[in-house]
Amino acid sequence: MGLYSMISYLLKLFLRTSFAKSGEKLWEANCQNFMFFLNTRQKLLITAYLIARDTLDGTFPPNPAESLEAAYRREIEYLDNLPGVSRNAKNQIGMSKPFWGGREMHKLLRDFMRIERILKNANILPPARILELGCGAGWLSELLARMGYEVTGSTLDPSTVTLAKNRAAAFEHLAIKGKLQYRTAAMETLSKDIDDENEFDAVIIYEALHHVYDWRLALDETRKILRSDGLLIIANEPNLIHTAKSYRVAKLTGTREIGLNRSRLADHLKTCGFHYVRFPHYLMTGGV
Repeated sequence: MGLYSMISYLLKLFLRTSFAKSGEKLWEANCQNFMFFLNTRQKLLITAYLIARDTLDGTFPPNPAESLEAAYRREIEYLDNLPGVSRNAKNQIGMSKPFWGGREMHKLLRDFMRIERILKNANILPPARILELGCGAGWLSELLARMGYEVTGSTLDPSTVTLAKNRAAAFEHLAIKGKLQYRTAAMETLSKDIDDENEFDAVIIYEALHHVYDWRLALDETRKILRSDGLLIIANEPNLIHTAKSYRVAKLTGTREIGLNRSRLADHLKTCGFHYVRFPHYLMTGGV
């Protein structure tokens, strides 16, 4: 029996076990409600079931066969299609970020302070121009603007940008020296979508690059809109294990959850013109 046949045989055996059956039932419940409570063990059961099932079908690991336009459409539509969660509820969660309380809030605010420290150490100080890619509802961009930076946040989904612009409108009433705006832009067509006359002093990609259809093209485009001595900060991006770990969420949302290989990332940064690349603990940065 060849290796492929052996793997297929073992996966079929696993799918007959009580563990896989439990994972299947939990998956069916999760498909009805995205917010269905699952403990760590239950998430593991679902993930194991899905990976075994889809490996047999040839759909795992994910291999994007769809077009770039189709991938964009799935990213834009997923918030409207989350099972058991209204778009309004999802918007409220996004607009209250990072002030959710508990451990998640502490992590997000700690990440913000680390990014602020990197900017300061690079002598990128207010009112420098900063672009955040994949900003979502814009919490990180707003906090940087509160410090006095001139910040542009961008994301793919026009509906999310509309939501973020409400944040920017409220920010204007604070009478703070910083500036805040939001734009609709895809990372792969960044230099066309963000056609500002002046280049940016820094670009920040926080927990967003692993969602991108073509991260290499996204980095190529990023280089075009950065000042010659600007700074790119790639923060909190997961490794390759993430592809399997977050497969359940990717299946539910129909979006990309593809972990990155650090060495490939570093090699491409150097190829597209980032001559200083380092990977401090937790955050990944590349200087132009």
